Amino acid sequence: MSEEKSSPVYLNLVEVSEYLRLSRSTVCRLVDEEELPAFKVGRSWRVRRDLLEDWIERRSGVRAS
Repeated sequence: MSEEKSSPVYLNLVEVSEYLRLSRSTVCRLVDEEELPAFKVGRSWRVRRDLLEDWIERRSGVRAS
């Protein structure tokens, strides 16, 4: 049985700020400083949710089970 690979979910910076409960300006600063893994599509920034969760785990030092 083949396991279907799910496609990643991409969040915009407003969604990231809501997810992290941070201001949008803080999220923009983290992106500008290349602290947060993000990429640009046109004039909009996007963050893969799985990479965001990995980033959170690395910063917190706690691995999800």
